[in-house]
Amino acid sequence: MAENRGVKLTPRQWANLAFDPAQAAGKKEVIYKDTVTRGLELRLSPTSRAWRYRYRYASQEARRITIGDANLIGYDAAKKQADSYNLELDHGRDPSLIDYRPKTASTLRHVVDHYMTKLSDETTTKDNVARVVKRLLTDHGDRPLINLDSRLIHGWLNQTMWRAAIASDLQKISSRKMASSLYRHVNGGVEVRACGLTSALVRYMTSAFNRAMSPISGLDMPPGYKNPFSNMLSELTWMKDYLPDSYARSWGSEEWKDIMAGLDACYLAARIKDTLDHRSGPSPTGLRCLHLIMLTGTRPEEIQSLRWDQLEPCSTVIGGTTFKVARIVKDRHKTWGKTGRPRQIIVAKLGMKVLEDQKNWLHANGLSASPWVFPTPGGKRTRKDGSPAKPYLADVKDYAKAVSERCQRNLDLQTYNFRSAYINFALDSLGMNWLEVVAENVGHVNSSTTLRYYQRNRLDKLIEGAVKADHAFAEMIGSGRR
Repeated sequence: MAENRGVKLTPRQWANLAFDPAQAAGKKEVIYKDTVTRGLELRLSPTSRAWRYRYRYASQEARRITIGDANLIGYDAAKKQADSYNLELDHGRDPSLIDYRPKTASTLRHVVDHYMTKLSDETTTKDNVARVVKRLLTDHGDRPLINLDSRLIHGWLNQTMWRAAIASDLQKISSRKMASSLYRHVNGGVEVRACGLTSALVRYMTSAFNRAMSPISGLDMPPGYKNPFSNMLSELTWMKDYLPDSYARSWGSEEWKDIMAGLDACYLAARIKDTLDHRSGPSPTGLRCLHLIMLTGTRPEEIQSLRWDQLEPCSTVIGGTTFKVARIVKDRHKTWGKTGRPRQIIVAKLGMKVLEDQKNWLHANGLSASPWVFPTPGGKRTRKDGSPAKPYLADVKDYAKAVSERCQRNLDLQTYNFRSAYINFALDSLGMNWLEVVAENVGHVNSSTTLRYYQRNRLDKLIEGAVKADHAFAEMIGSGRR
């Protein structure tokens, strides 16, 4: 049986509530009832936090409707949903039927609002994408759907996402008098950000319209309406020119040495400061997170969200020598829907040294009880708006920037660069016969995706190819002919 408790708390206090085995006194779950909003309750268990609505209809037994995951939905949103259920109940209608009465979608704003309400996972949209969605709603949110087509969306993306991004960054560069870095910044910075945000926005809006147009969505769309975001990425010329290669990097040996020297300089500064907070300089925990991303070629989020219980020691014999490695097993990952199996990440000798250093550092700083390998700075559990914050390191871009500043070369390192650089280094070192293995290591379902990130235009490779082709021509035509 669950234990029920009536409480009156602020949104921030609701967000901080967690299951405490000591207070649960052997109960499998604890339920906190909101004394302000009728029927609203928060169910806590060792593995989940969920908002629910409890009610009685027509003298029947008590029923419950799950509103959503409390890690994704804040108190204000849950209260608003509970109020709508109470309104139905006050008018003599069963609240459980509220979601099954189709609503008419007449504007773009209706589609976006419906998607945000129904799909709880999307309420944690990254801040940059959320700002772009708000900009889209500001410009076209009240436009009737019958007047919203792919031609209009295409023009808006060209005008807002590409030209506005370049104009903004050129203005910043001009104001800072950074003319020497203009070419590098425009061709390495603006294009990456514009392409990345546009790709994320198009995926988000495509899903929103696909869900709204589903027969079971509970939303009535205009008859014969087509998704205006379908195949939009292939219609944008600048997207085809810069994606996915906008993230792809292939560094030579000297560049790698420069980057590692910059990382070592950051480690030295971090040892002097020795704190989780990165605002006064690079933090050891953030640098090790970035270092492990570099050594494994994983998606940044896979390492940032790493827990100690996801690490498993294992070993293998190669050429008569036993090698000890660590295996990371991720049950929840990006390609789960395609593979249907856990994601495995192998951490070899260099990566294990990084993990060992991080474990010792956490122990020395009294953080050994943390389940996260890279806990969030300051242990913050909520954002400024009261919504739940990630308990692990949410971003490492500041650490990539810190490494860039300590490199001798003019490198503008982005977090995702290390993933593509790993792919290029692994394929160049192992050979193309190892393509399938490298694809599996980095988490690609198809090796064709890995090949798209493989840069064939490295200077040393271009020179080698030209020399070999020239030698072949010389043998073919004979040494006596010119």
